[in-house]
Parts: sequence; C-alpha cells; structure tokens
Amino acid sequence: MKYLRYIKTTFKITSSMLAFGAIVGCSGFLDESDPSNFTVENYFTKPEHARSSVSAIYANLRNPMGSGFGGGTWMMLEFATGLAATDLGQAVNSYYVKDLRNTSDNGYGLDYWSTYYRGIGNANLSIANIPNINMDENEKKMILGEAHCLRAFFYFNLVQMFGEIPLVTEAVDLKSEQLYPEQAKVEQVYDLIVSDLKIAEASGLPWNDQSGKNKYGNR
Repeated sequence: MKYLRYIKTTFKITSSMLAFGAIVGCSGFLDESDPSNFTVENYFTKPEHARSSVSAIYANLRNPMGSGFGGGTWMMLEFATGLAATDLGQAVNSYYVKDLRNTSDNGYGLDYWSTYYRGIGNANLSIANIPNINMDENEKKMILGEAHCLRAFFYFNLVQMFGEIPLVTEAVDLKSEQLYPEQAKVEQVYDLIVSDLKIAEASGLPWNDQSGKNKYGNR
C-alpha cells in the first residue's frame, strides 16, 4: 500500500511540474513575433510600400495568359464564341466551353475566378492602406488611381464572364463580413467599375506608361 501511495504521489507531483512547465514555457514563446515578416499591421508605412503593393497587383494578370499540356485559360473566351476549335484530347476544359456545357469546376473558369479575385483582394488592401502613408500627395493619388483601375479591370472581366458575382470592396480579414459575400446584381458591379475608372481618370495617370511594366509589375 505504501508503495502504491508513493507512486500516486510521485505521479501527481510530476504531472503538476510538467503542466507548470508547459504553461511557463509556452507563454514566452506565444508572445514572440517575427520582425522580419511583413504583415498588414507593420507594412504600408512608407512610399516604397505604396508603390510595391500596387505593383504586386499586376502579378494577378499573369496566370490566365499561360498555357500548357491541358490548354490555356485565355482560350476559354475564344472557344465559347465558336471562333476556336481543338483536336487535343487532353483539352477537356476547351471541349466543355466549345460545346456550351461549361460547369463550375472547369479549370479555365476556376483560374480566372481565383486569380482575378486575388487581384481584387490585393487592390482592396492598397486602396484601404495607402491613404494612411505619409508621402507626396500627387504620387499617392496616382498610385491609388492605378489600384482602382486594376480593380475595375478584374471586375469587368469577371462580370462579363460570370454575370452576378460577389462584390468585395474592402480588405478582408477573418472578422470581415465580406469574407462570405453574397452575389451582387450586374448593375452594382458595373457601378463599382465606373466609380473606379472615374477615380483613375481623375488621378492624373498618363494615358500610357512609356516605361512599361513586366508581368510581375516591375518597371
């Protein structure tokens, strides 16, 4: 009996020590942050961040323009009109679009949808945070005009392809009501497009950029 009591007492003491150690050890670890990682909270603090955040939006123009073994996303719009055809057996997505039997899991549509909504999300981040940056006001206005123009481009293509679509106009986090947006009327989408383009037009942006930008947004 003494031996059993000894084992129980030892077990209780050991368990208590392990639990205390876990609490003490984890508290310091969980309070630490990695200063080398960018977050929305520690970014958007200087003019370079404004320019880079808008340049990053251009990357979302890239995916639909690529192609590979199964065809290319950009072909989707041509196949639907009957102006393009294919004999490639692996181009299943092309056949669905060509025969007007398109479905929600078509790879082409998914690529347009996911890539362009990522672009809209990046544009929303820039539009929400750049106004708080201390920088030249004329440059700020033009950079914001660029973000609005790109958002309008993404929405124009999405509404043309899919009709009634979710309208996300704010930077989304896990607490945002727009994390689960409802479908908007086509007219509402076009209203946002027109509003964005008017902001871009009034921002002082040139009609064309002679310096050019590559597919990653860099000059």
